[in-house]
Amino acid sequence: MSDSKKYNDIIKSWEVPAGLTEDQAWERLQGRMASTQAETKVIPMRRWWVGVAAAAAVISAIVLLWPSSVEKTLVATAKGEMRTVTLPDGSTAILNGGSSLSFNNDWSEGRELSMEGQVFYQVKKGSAFTVHAPNGDVQVLGTSFDVASRENYFHVKCETGKVKVTIEGDEEIITPGEEVFASNHQLEKKTFDNAVKSWRAGELQFNEERLSDVWMIIENQFGVQITAPKSDTRHFNGTVSTTNLTEALQTVCLAMNLNFELKGEHQVVITQK
Repeated sequence: MSDSKKYNDIIKSWEVPAGLTEDQAWERLQGRMASTQAETKVIPMRRWWVGVAAAAAVISAIVLLWPSSVEKTLVATAKGEMRTVTLPDGSTAILNGGSSLSFNNDWSEGRELSMEGQVFYQVKKGSAFTVHAPNGDVQVLGTSFDVASRENYFHVKCETGKVKVTIEGDEEIITPGEEVFASNHQLEKKTFDNAVKSWRAGELQFNEERLSDVWMIIENQFGVQITAPKSDTRHFNGTVSTTNLTEALQTVCLAMNLNFELKGEHQVVITQK
């Protein structure tokens, strides 16, 4: 018998059965409640409180032991993998490599989810749609936008509609062709070419981004580990391939006057020329 049916059966028997005194009924109810393994402390009281005490004890057991009815979905991708997910309201999310989404299956009380990594959202119009990322929150009504949140990296791009981005101590609203980066708990707004292909179409677009962040993004895109000089604090501007690792490394290293060496299938070493 399931726990919920067991509790329902107990509740239905609160009335004193025929042929029993109230004391006898109370003793029987105590025995049945003990079978649920819910401990109840009985305090001496007037007999007309017996029914109230029994009800309170059973309700407490239900609150503590009743299983949660809220179902959640967790979606994750490995490095180098891309996956499209349909959300409960019909909106879609495209996960880039090394990313994850978590959300309740029932959105009747609000559209809300949590993420890590990089995800592109195509949101249907409706109530507020909120994305919680480790480095900040993003809220829209109906739009398409890209969120990347990895370690100390937070980047949001708006392709259509209007997007509100919030981090601790700062807030920005961006429109199509605008993007924001987080730096020292503040948001920096920039513009980008909305006509340029995105990572979903085979290209990674970088807009004066730190070289260390470029290597981190390439690592997640191709599932490799890159060792590069930590003292190189320059910024890179350009687009690289998402399908050919060698071509992507050549593009960045040529622009930044660097060398690269592939060691096995998953190791890349970057050195100064």
